[in-house]
Amino acid sequence: MAEQTQTTFDSLREELGKLAAQVQNFVSSQEHKKSDESREMMDKLMKEVSGLKQTVSEQAQRVYSAGQSGVEEVGEYARRNPVTSLLIAFGAGCVFSCLLRHLTK
Repeated sequence: MAEQTQTTFDSLREELGKLAAQVQNFVSSQEHKKSDESREMMDKLMKEVSGLKQTVSEQAQRVYSAGQSGVEEVGEYARRNPVTSLLIAFGAGCVFSCLLRHLTK
């Protein structure tokens, strides 16, 4: 779960990096026009991208924290109730086994 979350964070960072590069390329290509209107539009766009990046980063951190809390809660439950946890895991395994068996037929 933690590896999958880290992979998601990495891909989000990569996508945001690509978006920032595209915006920067667009800004660079528009600089030769030097009109006030295009500069204002570029400033707005850069602020929006920056705000979006911050929002995505905060949301990703919240998701990661929630996932970590869930993993810790499950671990604590398993430590307090080992027999029940074992039975639940066994039951879930049986259910998945039946489902897979019927899907492969």
